[in-house]
Amino acid sequence: LKGVAAERWRSSHLELIDILEMTLKGRSSVLQDQSSKLVVLQKLAGAKDRALMEQKARVTKAQAVADSVRHKVAGIRSSCGATLLALQQRRHAGHMEAHAVEMALKVLGKAQ
Repeated sequence: LKGVAAERWRSSHLELIDILEMTLKGRSSVLQDQSSKLVVLQKLAGAKDRALMEQKARVTKAQAVADSVRHKVAGIRSSCGATLLALQQRRHAGHMEAHAVEMALKVLGKAQ
């Protein structure tokens, strides 16, 4: 009886070992698949991070260009404003000179 019990115990033990080995192989296979997927996802995340950094750099550069253009436009506006003011002052001075000449001619015309 002891021999039969020992044999059954060994048989159960071997069966348990087989089950554990199959479970371990299955889990190892799943772990390997997950590791492969993780590597792919890490590469994808790295590529996305690089693309994001490139986008941010382009945005920063575009912002700098836009700021530079705004500054130049402000300078042009200022210059145009000063030029238009000077032109208006010259026209006014010319008008006043013409008016003075006209008045002088009228005075001289009446004096004769």
